[in-house]
Amino acid sequence: MTDPTHAVPPTAPRPCDLPQLLVVTPWYPTPDHPYAGTFVRETVRALLPHYDDVLVIHVENVPEEDTREPRWSSTPEGRVLWIPAPMDPMTGRGEVILKQREVLERHAMPWLQHVPVIHCHAGAPTGAALPTLVAPTARLVVTEHASYLSRVLADPVGRDLYGQLLRRADAVTAVSDSTVRLIEEAFPDVIDRVSVVPNPVPLDALPVKTDLTGEVSRWLFVGNLVEPKGVRRLLRTFAAWVASSGDPRATLAIVGDGPLRHELAVLAEEVGVADRVTFAGRVEPDRVGEVYLDHDLLVHLSYMETFGLTCVEAAAVGLPVVATESGGPQNTLAVHAALGLAELVPVSVDEHDVRPVIDALVRLQRSIDPDNLPLSRHHLEQVYGARTVGGLLHLVLSGGDLPQAPVREGLRLLAVAMSVKQARAAEGALANFAAFGGGGVYLTSVPPQHRLPTSVRVVDISGIEQRTLVSRLERLLVLQLPAVALRGAARASRLVGRVAAPAGQRASSLVARAQAKHRSVAHAVRHRGPYAFLWRNVGPWYAARKLELAGTFDSLDLENLDCALLPDEFMTPLVVRALRVNPDLEVRARWPRRAVAHIYADRVLRAGFESPGEDKGVAPESQVDAVDPETAPDDGTQVEDEAVTDLEDNIRS
Repeated sequence: MTDPTHAVPPTAPRPCDLPQLLVVTPWYPTPDHPYAGTFVRETVRALLPHYDDVLVIHVENVPEEDTREPRWSSTPEGRVLWIPAPMDPMTGRGEVILKQREVLERHAMPWLQHVPVIHCHAGAPTGAALPTLVAPTARLVVTEHASYLSRVLADPVGRDLYGQLLRRADAVTAVSDSTVRLIEEAFPDVIDRVSVVPNPVPLDALPVKTDLTGEVSRWLFVGNLVEPKGVRRLLRTFAAWVASSGDPRATLAIVGDGPLRHELAVLAEEVGVADRVTFAGRVEPDRVGEVYLDHDLLVHLSYMETFGLTCVEAAAVGLPVVATESGGPQNTLAVHAALGLAELVPVSVDEHDVRPVIDALVRLQRSIDPDNLPLSRHHLEQVYGARTVGGLLHLVLSGGDLPQAPVREGLRLLAVAMSVKQARAAEGALANFAAFGGGGVYLTSVPPQHRLPTSVRVVDISGIEQRTLVSRLERLLVLQLPAVALRGAARASRLVGRVAAPAGQRASSLVARAQAKHRSVAHAVRHRGPYAFLWRNVGPWYAARKLELAGTFDSLDLENLDCALLPDEFMTPLVVRALRVNPDLEVRARWPRRAVAHIYADRVLRAGFESPGEDKGVAPESQVDAVDPETAPDDGTQVEDEAVTDLEDNIRS
């Protein structure tokens, strides 16, 4: 171990001092903040079977007046170099990146320039500080799990520096698909380097609850007492539950600390539950499992969670969970919810919005089944266990490709789209199936709106419409002829400008406005005009007939599909053709992630768990090569429109 008080050497370390893996992070447990960055420490632990020597460089923002020097420490995971970055707490997101770059350049260059593999946690501030510091030959991998990423991207300097990081990084992993969507929307040119690898959860250190009774009297919250955690709404919900249920044993334990602790104590007095609420403060990480065992359910009403480690830990112990659809929980709790052990409620910044949570608690009381606990725990071990996640991260760090599991039986979907709206619904459903190891067939006449899973076979049927006589005439009259005329007018205006510059400029301006207007009108006619209305109603029938005559349906292996998406009544003809081949298709107007989780739990997880000879695992989320553009709105218990549901019931007639 290096002397903790010794200054960082300015020269390159000896080859024998170089670690196999360098981890750079803005969070890591320290004596002053023993609970900060525990999820980063768990990731390092998950990688230890693959690396004999790991060095962690922890860059921590500290107040401007902090004069401490960098220091070394030794931990069970390896050496840790702590580097303070003094700055004003009101420093902008982009400026924070630049200040971290300064201290890294001053104190960490010997390792940044010589270690061949660098794993950075959080693209900002620490990750975005690295592109100009690391060696060109170093493999740089970034794991993004910052809940404040949207605020970084809203800062012009932060957005520019973050983009530089993404273009330099060899690979980027995100802990949930909601984070991938955010990156995709901001930087679509680098999305092919982004994949989902969840946080590892130390399940081996967590006990298993054996006395689940279905009671929901002993509430628990674990987390920081800060505004984004929705703790005021939690407290008001608990007070409403006490008043409505009349449960004399109802209690709420708040485990954690933060700036809102005193305010919450005052609020507990105001709403009349001070005698039922316990502020337990922070607990040691190795005691968290015991805390879960002593309670009946976890209630977590956060505004935003990239992963939601607390929810996964509670579910693994066997605790029922009520959580918000805040990003991560839609993924991590999908199977727990499908097994009747969790409920998801909408995010709300209104602390008085308690009714959805109360209703969710009532539903949860009715659905809790202790027999499903082993299934949920088994699923979580397969997807979020340290061995699984560590292996996936090692593949990314070593330059390998994430494994692609075979498409699972029972999770193969037929989706059809002939409009952008239908394409969004279809791609969202396909991504939901892929999240559980599924796949399917996608018939589409519009370009994909998002990156599609590799387990989806895409069949382009756009040529059917393009070859129709009416479509050709419309393109000729609405698009091509006016465009040719306007290009001629543009050339003429340039010639006029050579003779009379002012007249030429006026003519060019008029032509440019005419071209813009033509594009607008042509788009409206193509997508909302008489032909679009006609094609929306007749096109699916025509396409179904053409595909049938061409033998396309015979080549799609429809007999082996399990489900079909019917986004609206216009797609009925195509779905009916598929039902003629495979009458057993389960047809729905929507396939939200929770519905797919139910199928996975019943057809895959339960069957595999009960049959020791079969594959019991699930394709981890990291094996999904796509993101769901509509996951957040679709996850939940919403019911399809009655008209569409009636259509589903009658579609086989």
